[in-house]
Amino acid sequence: ESNAPDETLDVTFKVKGSILSASASGNWEESNPLATVTVLGVSKKPGDVNFGGRPVPASGVQYNATSHVLSISGLQKLTKKGAFSEDWTLKW
Repeated sequence: ESNAPDETLDVTFKVKGSILSASASGNWEESNPLATVTVLGVSKKPGDVNFGGRPVPASGVQYNATSHVLSISGLQKLTKKGAFSEDWTLKW
């Protein structure tokens, strides 16, 4: 027998071109900040990276040209209220 949770949070991720968006719905609040986003299949090193319209410092952007993996870290400062407390977009 399973118990239905009292509070839930559904997060929808969408990618179009070089934009990743996240939107959440539900009554559970994620209070932990978002630390890192890893994107697979990025064909070239990005120029500027923005999270929620704010620039991500170059020190937080890592790109592996061999595996085509983009890793954006240091997002805790930009998501202090919680990883999904508001909808966000990541542009590269």
